[in-house]
Amino acid sequence: GPFCEEPGDPCASQPCLNGGICQYSQSGYVCDCPAGFLGHNCEIDINECSSRPCQNRGTCIDLPNDVACICLPIFTGKFCERILNPCELLPCLNNATCVAQQQNYNCSCMPGFTGKNCEEVIDYCRLLSVNCLNEGLCLNIIGGFTV
Repeated sequence: GPFCEEPGDPCASQPCLNGGICQYSQSGYVCDCPAGFLGHNCEIDINECSSRPCQNRGTCIDLPNDVACICLPIFTGKFCERILNPCELLPCLNNATCVAQQQNYNCSCMPGFTGKNCEEVIDYCRLLSVNCLNEGLCLNIIGGFTV
């Protein structure tokens, strides 16, 4: 009022941080803090990593009212709780079939391919020591050779 008999609005200075809602009260103001924050002015970010939510030696990153887990390569899921099927990474090439074996995999190669991931074309000319007569050439084809 004109003689300062009414207190000013304590919420006018927007004292609540991190999205807190300021509410007028008898003693001044109270902040209604969003999930993940606490303190008189919502100034404290609750560390959700303190409960160690990431499994299987995953690394926890604290986010507002949430966490992010950075998983070791063989784990997946929000909390690194699931073993990754290695075949989900599509390691086998050239139409090979992937067979998961716990944390590893084997590729069943199509004819003409070899290697851990079926990435190598078999050189039948060299493998079978094909000797062409009369300056002929041995040409590899997928799954065999021609002279």
